[in-house]
Amino acid sequence: MTLFDAMDLAATNLKQAKLRTLLTTLGVIIGIGALVSMVAFGLGMQKNVSEVFYKNDLFTSIYVSLPIPEMEDLGQMSTLKQKHAQYNAPALNDSTLRAFRALPNVALVHRQIEFPVKVVLMDRSTKTSLEAAPLEMGQYPPYKKMKAGRFFLSDSERTAIIGTDLLKKLKLKISDKKQTLSLEDSIRGFKTISLEKLVGDSITLYSSVPDVGRVMSNPFLFMQQPDKLPFHESRTVLRIIGLLENDETFKHQNKVDLAVPMRTAESIPHLGFSSIQDLMQLGSAGGSQNSGSVYVRTSHVNHVKETEEAIEAMGFRTFAILDQLEEMKTGFLIMDTALGAIGTIALVVAALGIINTLMMSILERTREIGIMKSIGGSDWEVQTIFLMEAGFIGVTGGVLGVGLGWVVTVIANAVANHYFANQGLGHVNFFFIPFWLIAAALGFSICVSIAAGLYPANHAARINPVDALRHE
Repeated sequence: MTLFDAMDLAATNLKQAKLRTLLTTLGVIIGIGALVSMVAFGLGMQKNVSEVFYKNDLFTSIYVSLPIPEMEDLGQMSTLKQKHAQYNAPALNDSTLRAFRALPNVALVHRQIEFPVKVVLMDRSTKTSLEAAPLEMGQYPPYKKMKAGRFFLSDSERTAIIGTDLLKKLKLKISDKKQTLSLEDSIRGFKTISLEKLVGDSITLYSSVPDVGRVMSNPFLFMQQPDKLPFHESRTVLRIIGLLENDETFKHQNKVDLAVPMRTAESIPHLGFSSIQDLMQLGSAGGSQNSGSVYVRTSHVNHVKETEEAIEAMGFRTFAILDQLEEMKTGFLIMDTALGAIGTIALVVAALGIINTLMMSILERTREIGIMKSIGGSDWEVQTIFLMEAGFIGVTGGVLGVGLGWVVTVIANAVANHYFANQGLGHVNFFFIPFWLIAAALGFSICVSIAAGLYPANHAARINPVDALRHE
């Protein structure tokens, strides 16, 4: 008996029990569909997160800060300074920045200046963080592609770039001729503004400035007398020259609410506790020689590790998102495994259905098996027929199961994005079905089905032809 004959006989046998075959195949379809859709969800989330970071070049970013000394007593500022001096830590000053720039494969180095401010625009106010952006940042995300306006032309111009998230905080919405303000936004107090009016308008910033004398004498005075805070407000007016489209899907480190040129940020009196260095320099207007942290960008993601090692050799601490990539991959692998296991459970149940179907087929065809073996059919040929039947169920269930999984992902994605659209969020592809997943699902379906058919096939091969012919 040729392989083609075995396939033809197996297909004929399955057709004779159409309902039973259909129900068994349906179990495989549901199992593969569940497996594909669940794994596709895990892969989709991983792809979305990775794309956001790669799109914004975040894997090439390194954040440098001073090493943290061990301080037993924070009660007095003098003690804090003495501890810092005794620690003899390197300084993040201009000479250090030049040393960073001299490292091979370093594309950009600048001080990180970020501090809280209150902003007022069109008689509306909110609190946000201001960050400084050097001119070189104009060629990198998120400033590389702006929604409107331009990037800075000078490090000292009195201008600002804002993000769409800041407009939301201010309850302002860019007017669109095709779409008016929704009833929900009107109830929430939103107001429309045109891009032409926004770009070129003035924005007022209020920053907190410490009363240096009072803070230096007792840095914890505000805890003792909360009604007499040692701060006053500084007012700064800037002109808006650009608008950034903030990523609506993931809140990542490249999200910018308010950016100003580097020298302009340094000139704004402020207080920021982003590091121990800020505490050392209370009262500074930002033009200090030392920095609490520094941003370093490499020319390619492959150079991040070596640049980190070089900077750490100078005595500084570093942090790169690339360092967390392996942990992220491990987390996603665990999630994919858990989701795949749930889908596999359904497929195991389907495998039990295959065993049941083939065992019932053996009981019904015992005389047929006896006749086949009595006229010269070998055990291997009997096994092949039943394994072919299991294989047919696996192939059919696998193909239709992948189709079912794809349909489920399309429907689930549409429902989720409909909800996201109602919340004012952007479109997200929650599922990702690569070619290897399709091939793996088909192969897994066939392997599980054939594995399920092994016991019935071996059982059929062991039937004694004499006993089989006597079977009623």
